[in-house]
Amino acid sequence: MGYELLYPTPYAREGRYPLAVVLVLLALVSLYGCEQDIREGSFYEDVKAAYEDCDDAEIRFLTQKHGIQTAFARCGSNNFLTFDWAPNGVHLYFQLPPGGYILDGEKKTISVVPTALPKTNGVWLDDNRICFLLPVEDQDDIYDLTVYDRSTNSLTAVRTTLREPRYLQGTGQPTRLLVTALDQSSRRRPFSLKTTDGRVERAFTWLGDELDTFTFEPATGFVTWANANESHLALQDGSHQVDFPDSTRAVVHHGGRYVALERLGDSVSPFDQSGWDELSDEARERRKKKRDAWVERLPEWAPREVRPPSFDIYDLENNSRYRITSFQGSDFHWYPARDYYCYFRLWGVEGVELHKNVGLVDLTDRLRVVGRGEFPRGMELVSGQLHEGTL
Repeated sequence: MGYELLYPTPYAREGRYPLAVVLVLLALVSLYGCEQDIREGSFYEDVKAAYEDCDDAEIRFLTQKHGIQTAFARCGSNNFLTFDWAPNGVHLYFQLPPGGYILDGEKKTISVVPTALPKTNGVWLDDNRICFLLPVEDQDDIYDLTVYDRSTNSLTAVRTTLREPRYLQGTGQPTRLLVTALDQSSRRRPFSLKTTDGRVERAFTWLGDELDTFTFEPATGFVTWANANESHLALQDGSHQVDFPDSTRAVVHHGGRYVALERLGDSVSPFDQSGWDELSDEARERRKKKRDAWVERLPEWAPREVRPPSFDIYDLENNSRYRITSFQGSDFHWYPARDYYCYFRLWGVEGVELHKNVGLVDLTDRLRVVGRGEFPRGMELVSGQLHEGTL
């Protein structure tokens, strides 16, 4: 499970490399995911695992081509669950099947968070404290809202009651979080959660829609939610709503101009993925032989197509929507320590499905080129118009 850093980190120009250390350390701990996969296997995944050997050289070529740093070993098991960088961009909290871990990129240490696997993702309250919900054994809907302080290696907790909590969110205030949970009518709603006493109150009461996904951006006060394959954005008082059809999640950049949209992309064959058709004749022929062999053996009910998770970028200033075609993935986050960097769960590059990983990409130049009224390779105009502007 080797690792090679492909590109300079966001701090390279400043003579600091905390993110590089984080990525190297992630490769060292990826072995935790090698023994157990918490996701139930599917026929498609079983077929794909047997059909396509992990090609380290191909992954390296495609990710390097598009400036994508990968956190885990390219052909490791990579059974990470959730991942979140602290505000300083140095400490990384991530979950594997055994539980949670924190990497300190400056001290070059890996620490184990001394709890069982949380029910939710973790949320950083500041550069040292991370918060998550732990289920209480043998008690339905009862959770310990737990804060782990990495600087003192200490835990504090308050008890709270929630039904099926998801999408724990920070608010910019260490004493208040946001979370979605089922209400009394079993509809998913947003709730405010106090870290001091575990008190739960309904949040954003104007939001009548049932939620599939939910995010909150503290710096701008934007709320986003999604349902029925459409995302929505509004200020926290419910005003200035914008709708984004054909999207399952929206994530606002802290500057307030750009919104990352997650969607299901166009259908592709799981057995014939040649990217932007830049493979050699030999590689293309090997793919064709593998595809033909597997298609002949597929039962009638087996899927012949998949829809890769994909990203669009919406420019609120220009009311324009752009599609990223160079890479695909899900669980999009804006990297907190550097403007216009993002990290996400990598599905593939150029429509070619690759081994699971966490990708880190600098979108600055792509957005700048679009702002000049040009189409950079790997981005397409979906709606609206191109306008001149600068980041």
